Amino acid sequence: MLGLVLMSDRLCRLQMMIALPYGVTSAFWLSGALCDDFKLSKDSLQFACLIGTLIASLTVLSVWRRYVRWSGMRASCTAALTVLLVAQVVIWKPIWATAQCAVEDYQKFGQSSSCVGLWMGICAMIWWAAYLVGDWRRKEVVSNWRYRMNHDCVRLMIAWSLVFLLPGLFFLGLASLEVFTTLSEESEYVLCYLFCTMVASLTWLALWRRQIAWQRKTMILTAILLLFFLASSTTVFLVAGINTQPSAGTSVLYRTFLWTSPLFAAALWFAGTAWLWRSKRIDLPEGNLAESDLTDLVRCGECGYSLVGLREVRCPECGWQSTVDDAVRRGMDVVIELSVLPAA
Repeated sequence: MLGLVLMSDRLCRLQMMIALPYGVTSAFWLSGALCDDFKLSKDSLQFACLIGTLIASLTVLSVWRRYVRWSGMRASCTAALTVLLVAQVVIWKPIWATAQCAVEDYQKFGQSSSCVGLWMGICAMIWWAAYLVGDWRRKEVVSNWRYRMNHDCVRLMIAWSLVFLLPGLFFLGLASLEVFTTLSEESEYVLCYLFCTMVASLTWLALWRRQIAWQRKTMILTAILLLFFLASSTTVFLVAGINTQPSAGTSVLYRTFLWTSPLFAAALWFAGTAWLWRSKRIDLPEGNLAESDLTDLVRCGECGYSLVGLREVRCPECGWQSTVDDAVRRGMDVVIELSVLPAA
């Protein structure tokens, strides 16, 4: 019997995506060092960004190609976006010219990283928009039971693009403010941090707002996390105040913590909202429903304990009681909700 302990193929591929930023970062640094040692290119940053871009795009395509219901439009759009993604690294021109080499490198790296993030997010929407919007979604969703996506997985894939998009926007913002403004370094960091936190929080909320059972407590706690996330960017000004008072004897560790506090706030925002918004509904076996044991769906409506083989509909774990038809109806309702139709 297919149990709930088995990992689905789709979940396995989602977990493989966790390795992507580590692999891309390692390849980025290694290819840059190889370029410097063996003179593979005149610009080691360009070579490193090209290798990282190729690894990221080819990995995403190879991991998810079977889960895409390829059509002429989807294939052509994906090919066009991929060509543009690689072309911007090959051409390697900044959006606007600057005489400062360090600023130009920030700008080029920001362009490359943000383009990878945009490519991932846009491709996910092109491939799986049927799972998020539209009245025609049923035909798209059930067309391939073996390799079918889930609307929550689609949201995770779009959110995963932030891993590359946010660092790119940060460095691109720093370069832009350095070229077009005369702000202090602290002000530039605050504005870049604030812009990235706004992009991250708004994207996160837009993706998951319909999946959340909004209650008064949930709304208040979400608002508190959001305000803390947005306000974390202003801690950079505290560093500026400390630096003007050398007699304060503040440790380097404390100043470093203030500089990196927006990153801690980002971790708190994503992890905190994920835990806050979680649902107590049970997870069902993945795969082809026609091949799975449907009796495994007869479970306790309170704790999810399997009721298969029992002589009465009474949970031995928590004591929940019901009727046979109610237990079956609950199981089938969850099947329809989680496995077939996306959220409204």
